[in-house]
Formats: sequence, C-alpha cells, structure tokens
Amino acid sequence: MNIAQLKPLLTQLLLGKIAKSTLPTSLIMLFRVGIQTAALLLLTNILSVENFALLIAAAGLGIIFGSLSTMGTHIALLAKIAKNSESLTDISAIALPITLITGAALSAAWLGLFSFVHLSADVHLTSLFLIALSEIVIQPLIVLASNELIAKGKTAFSQTITIVPLVIRILGMAIMLCIDAKDLNIICYIWIISTAIILPYLIFTKIVIWHPPTDWRIPKKSELKELAGFACINFTQMTALELDKPLSVKLLPAEMAGIYTLCSRIIYAAIQPISALIFSALPKLYQNNSLEKSKQISQLILLFSFGYGAVICFLLREIGPYITYVIPATYADISLYLYTICLALPFMAVRISSINIIMASSSPWVRVRCESFAIITCLIFCTIGALVNGLAGYIYGYIAYEIVTAIFNTGFILKNSGRIFKV
Repeated sequence: MNIAQLKPLLTQLLLGKIAKSTLPTSLIMLFRVGIQTAALLLLTNILSVENFALLIAAAGLGIIFGSLSTMGTHIALLAKIAKNSESLTDISAIALPITLITGAALSAAWLGLFSFVHLSADVHLTSLFLIALSEIVIQPLIVLASNELIAKGKTAFSQTITIVPLVIRILGMAIMLCIDAKDLNIICYIWIISTAIILPYLIFTKIVIWHPPTDWRIPKKSELKELAGFACINFTQMTALELDKPLSVKLLPAEMAGIYTLCSRIIYAAIQPISALIFSALPKLYQNNSLEKSKQISQLILLFSFGYGAVICFLLREIGPYITYVIPATYADISLYLYTICLALPFMAVRISSINIIMASSSPWVRVRCESFAIITCLIFCTIGALVNGLAGYIYGYIAYEIVTAIFNTGFILKNSGRIFKV
C-alpha cells in the first residue's frame, strides 16, 4: 500500500465522519481513563504494595470469572434486539436466573482458588470475597442492564450506570485518604457498596426488563449452544486482558507483584483511547468495501496502532521518573520497571487492534482461537520469566508475550484475508 492510498484512509479515520461518529465513545473512554488514574493514585496512597497487589489480583480473578456469569446473555441482548423487541423480552427471562446461578457457582470457585493465596495478617479472606461478589455477581447484572439500554438506543445512559459506581468508589477512597484510614478491608466494603448502589434504581424504576422469579425460565437447548459461544468469546477476551495481574501474585513476592500490577494498570490505561477509536470505527471502515480495500484498511489500522503505541511508549518513558512524586516511597522502584514495560505498548496496541479487526470481520470463533493462543503464551512466557529472574524476568516475559501475539495475529490477518473479510 503506497502513500497515495494511505492518505484518504487516514483522513477518514482521523478527520472524517468516522472520527466524528466515534468521538463520544472516545471521550467516554478518556473519562474512564481519568477515573482509573484517580483510583490508582488513591489506592497506592492508601494501601501497602502487598495489599495493593492482593486487591488487584482479587479483582482481576473476579473479572475473569465474571466474564462467564452471564453465559453470554449480555451479548445475546444486543444481537436479539436487531430482530425485534419480543426477542429482547424473551432473552431477558433467562438472563437474570443464569447470571445469579452461574455467578454464585463461580464465586464459590473463586473462593476455593484464592484461599491458596498467602494473605497478610491484617487482611481477611471474607473481605476480599466481597470484591469477588462485586465482579462476579453484581457487575454482570449491571452489564446486562447496560447492554439492554444500548439495545434500546440509550447508549449515553448505559455508560452512565457503569461510570456512577466508579465515581462513588473514588469518593469513598478519597474520604479514607483524608481520615488516614489505610485498611484494605474497608476498601472491600466500599467496593461492593459502590458496585451495588445502582441496583435499586434499576429495579424500582423498571428502566430495564428484569422479570420476577415467576417469569424465569430454563434456556432451550438451541439457546444454550448459542449462549455458550458468546460466553466463550467473552471469557477468552477478559482472560487475555486480566490474566497477568493475578498470575503475578502467584509467581512473585507480594511487594514485587504490587509494583508490576501498578505498571500494568498504567500502560493499560494509556492504551485504552486507541482501543476505543479502533473498536468504534471498524464496522464503518469495512462497510461495503472490496477485499483489497479491506486489506488496505487493516494494514493502515495496524500501522496506526503501532505508531500510537510507540508514541505513548516514548511519552511514558519520559514522564516515568516524575510518577514517584504522586505515589508513596514504597513504590520508588516503579519508574525503572515502567521504563521497561513500556516497550510492550506498540505491540499491545497492535494485538488489541488486530483482535478487533478479526471480531469486526464476522469471525468470532477465530477471535476465540487467537485469544486462547494469547492466554497460553502469557502463561508460558510470564512463568518462565518469573522463575528465571523474578520481577524483571516477569516483565520481559510479558513484553515477549505481547510481541509474539501481535505478530501471530497480524500474520493471521494478512495470510487469511480472503477468509476473514467476507465480501
């Protein structure tokens, strides 16, 4: 693809109608990044490095398990509404019981797994279990409500009900910092209260269709097959995003795991804007295009993503030393490790964009295979790195994982364009 071909596509992505149409999503994502940054700063100033690692690991494992709680019904809501409103009502009758029953079972599984993690004397497993309940049971219910609102065309309000709990959580942690209450157990209670606080509003205003237990039903065999596919897609996606955090707690000393987790959260927040832009723009970019044009767009997106990641890598490496001014002295080594882990950013951006390309091109099961490859690669490289050289080795293992999966996904797209882009 030459420069003359690149120019109109790049203009369309950055300055044209696509950029304008994706602006609200990008702004919401930037707001989320701001909230996450504030939460990170508050948590690092409230918790010790060890307890910070425990909190993020508990939440990360909860998010992975929570991705299965709805059994894909939250995705089915979006798919069914395209047919008719009766389909939405029908899927809602099975979404709530599935989420509650599956969520309860997965919460018990979380408790069994996390009981093997070494906890400091001042942290109770029952408190961390509140984090699991928040992410495995309550958050999936909010996701169901959010997706139903999106399906009804109320996108802005759907984003509001997911952001309000985060804002309340930050306010609670800010109060803790002001009164010098540095207790992880209290944060666990704030976490579950802030997550659940929106539920009474959703129930009593009836803004979403949540059937009473008398209307619940068991999914049909054909529905279970479809929902299992959706659940598998969601599970592999969230596991690929979150696995490195709880894995670090298992493989590294608690203090080192805390430093890694903070570094990981920083680079993840930095990469989210490009993720939002690409995810929102992809369906419009590929619409009614020839195979050759779709291949050109894919190459542009991957190049653009790599460039964005490289720029963010450079910026974070430059400002990294100044981060120590806003976090406690216990995280003093973070600038050194952040300087290294930033090398993963260009490849991380390519990996996320390439996965979105595959998903937007009507190949969800290809995405599952690619995400599964990423999960296995992460386990292998990070484990070997940690065993060989502790935290430094773990970070180099993570970088290697991002490089390998980015190359794998890109190679797959370029080699199988005819099968991926069905035109």
